[in-house]
Amino acid sequence: MSWIPRTKLAPPDPGADILTRAHLLEQLYQDATSKRLTLISAQAGSGKTTLAAGLVQHFPKLPLAWVTLDEGDNEPQTLLLLLTTAVNGLRPNCTANTAALLNGPPEQIPDPRRLVGLLINEILDCDLPLFVMVLDDLHTIDNPDCLAALDYLLAHLPPTMHLLATARSDPQLALAGLRARGLLGEVRLAQLRFTAEETAEWLNGARALDLTDEELSQIQRQTEGWITALRLLALSLERRNRTDRQRFIGHLAPGQHFIFDYLVDEVLSRLPDKERRFLLETSILEEMSPALCRAVTGRADAGRRLAELTHQNLFIYRREHTEQVSYRYHALLRQTLQVELRRRYPDGVAALHQRAARALGVSPEAADHLLAARAWEEAADVLQTLVRRQMELSAMPARLLALIKRLPEEIIGRRPWLQAAQGVALLQRGRYEAGRPLLVAAADRLADGGDELSRAYLLFSLSNVTVGKEMVGYLDQIGAVITNHQEAVPARWQVEYQQAKVWQHLHASDWPAVEQHLEQAVAIARNAEQPGASYTLAANNFTHFYYSERARAALMQLKQFLTDRFPARDRLARLGVLNISLCQNWYAGHPTQAEALTGQAQRLSQEMGISSWADANGLLISLYTHWARDALDELDTVLGAMLARMARAEAWNAARNDVLCWLALVRWRRQRGEDIGQFVAEMDAYTVFERQRMNSALVRALVADAAGDLSKADGHLRQAIARQREAGYTMTVDAQLLLAVVYWRAGNYEFALRELEVGLAEWQRRDLPGVVVQTGRAVVPLLEAAGEQGIAPEFAERCLSAFGLDVQPRPVLIEATGQTLTPREAEVLGLIIRGKTNPQIAAELIISESTVKSHVTKILAKLGVSRRTEAAVLARELGLG
Repeated sequence: MSWIPRTKLAPPDPGADILTRAHLLEQLYQDATSKRLTLISAQAGSGKTTLAAGLVQHFPKLPLAWVTLDEGDNEPQTLLLLLTTAVNGLRPNCTANTAALLNGPPEQIPDPRRLVGLLINEILDCDLPLFVMVLDDLHTIDNPDCLAALDYLLAHLPPTMHLLATARSDPQLALAGLRARGLLGEVRLAQLRFTAEETAEWLNGARALDLTDEELSQIQRQTEGWITALRLLALSLERRNRTDRQRFIGHLAPGQHFIFDYLVDEVLSRLPDKERRFLLETSILEEMSPALCRAVTGRADAGRRLAELTHQNLFIYRREHTEQVSYRYHALLRQTLQVELRRRYPDGVAALHQRAARALGVSPEAADHLLAARAWEEAADVLQTLVRRQMELSAMPARLLALIKRLPEEIIGRRPWLQAAQGVALLQRGRYEAGRPLLVAAADRLADGGDELSRAYLLFSLSNVTVGKEMVGYLDQIGAVITNHQEAVPARWQVEYQQAKVWQHLHASDWPAVEQHLEQAVAIARNAEQPGASYTLAANNFTHFYYSERARAALMQLKQFLTDRFPARDRLARLGVLNISLCQNWYAGHPTQAEALTGQAQRLSQEMGISSWADANGLLISLYTHWARDALDELDTVLGAMLARMARAEAWNAARNDVLCWLALVRWRRQRGEDIGQFVAEMDAYTVFERQRMNSALVRALVADAAGDLSKADGHLRQAIARQREAGYTMTVDAQLLLAVVYWRAGNYEFALRELEVGLAEWQRRDLPGVVVQTGRAVVPLLEAAGEQGIAPEFAERCLSAFGLDVQPRPVLIEATGQTLTPREAEVLGLIIRGKTNPQIAAELIISESTVKSHVTKILAKLGVSRRTEAAVLARELGLG
């Protein structure tokens, strides 16, 4: 659903009698196609929009993406949605990823500057020819976040994109820097004013007034070439005879605003009552269509009247976009008409607004008219319907929130969806404590009214900001509603519910239920017609689920589906593939590749301007990698950044216990035992989940080990082992392997190897060498001894190999042909030997299918064979697979 009138995305038709100012248009064209920003800045009525729209007629081959701005666009999400929609008008779906984020779940909508980065990258990917983005009436935008986004766009503008803005005053953008670097084009009032020659050409040519040179000179002095005054003056003069014209011109005094007010009053007073009333009554409309004007005025000839006004050029702009035609009054004329309307017909204004609202149906524009009419109940009804629709799309435009704020508080209090809108908006801004009571109150009122499905949606929002029994209670209620209304529940909601159930059961250590709900979530996403369900699932936190073979299989299904179903340029799907792959490679004992994929995911997140679970998973893999390398300084930096982030976001504190555990491990590894005990009390205070009690027991063991109390350390670690087995996974290090390390450090090698054997057997059974690597470098001597003692020798060797983090793939010489395979070609050949198809290889290595085909072609040539099966056989004969 889009709230954007298509007429906002089309330039106005300037009319038939517009003077073609070729020299000014040529200058504008040169600036608009060479400067980053061209600014047409002058007061109202100076001809800014007319000049910009003239580019369409004068340079028809120049692609223009036009956006007419107003006060309702003064927030980043709406502004950026307008920009993406305008670009899509040049090439459909060019900005599909940006639009998907703007219309997606609120928690995934990034800060404006990062979102602009994604928009820039999509424009670059589309390879658009040179085009100009026109921002008409930029003075209506003063939100600092909007201005920061535009500054960022200007700083990183694609080479084929240029901005042209009209404004009544200079916008608060970084104009000085652009001006200093020669990147700013400027058209000011002095250039917009008609010269004496242009005034004479327009009045005596286009308007055929036959004025004398003396009259023309007097008009030029009095109007100073101000286009608006000249137009009004022409309307007045063409109704007068020559004698009356001379007297009228003589009475005009210099001063533009005075002239404007005087001339409007003079023009209106000379119109027939019926025509004047049409102007006054339709002035309440921002966008006018014949049907809407008929509804407001009751005049059957409204369409003809609009056409006549356009032909007369009475400050009315015509806009045409596909099958739609609409009209707008010049802002100055509309303001003057509205003042006159309230003066002449004060008791009739509300009725006009109500007629307009009825004609507009359920829309923000209708709500705006009803609010202007102080029809509070009707306005609330419209807004409540709009809010409900928007919540189903996981978006809440600031425009709707601004309209809701205009309602009296007692009206909002009786409307659960309006309360909910305010609550969701607060949650989106991280104000959980302020937003939750509003959502609770709204959900209770919906329950009283029997609207179960709507109430369930609000419970989704509440479940996302709660833990423990409270979250479980919400999920149980949501599950009952989904069961009762299966067909009416959108696929994305169903996926969100299944994901929430996954986490509920994970925290309860119920792995069969975890696996069941994860499989259901993947199945729903695969069968959904809309991509939103897949995006929601692909953005999840996957690190925990590799501890289960069944859950891993479900994730591999999801990864394959994302690869097969979505095109390569779909960045949200690609981010999901990376998200799964980086975790997959870590736990399979390929830390180098996991780290490389983490870098790709982080870069893609930055390009898209979002923060996702791929970032969180990548951060965790980065933490594991630094630990495995003994890069303790870097690890301290990562952990410090994580704590700082938690201080800014209340919801992140659920992981504070895990981060403090890692900090204690770093101190222990540095043999700074005296610093470890400080973490225990804070960890206990932030024990949100039952499995985190394992962390607390583990840190107490480190304190005991640092004090030389092996018996006490053993006792705490065995408590940690029991809790870890109950949970089925760990977010830090394996307690069993850490116990082996503690015994080894104490010189008790026999006990150490015995505990090591227990730990290796568990992770060999699950095929998770990555968990062994999470123990850190301290386990390396034990793994070497395990190989010598015959304790899981092959698995121990795999784990030791994974610690070779600095070892890079090497070229492979093919002696039979004298050719050399590059490291990447050797990697592709290894996957061919394993029977992988090109799409599967592309998914495994996170490269495009075309790149895989190129590698395969080169591999076959270097091996001197023509088929993949021959390559696989030969590679095995050469000992390469």
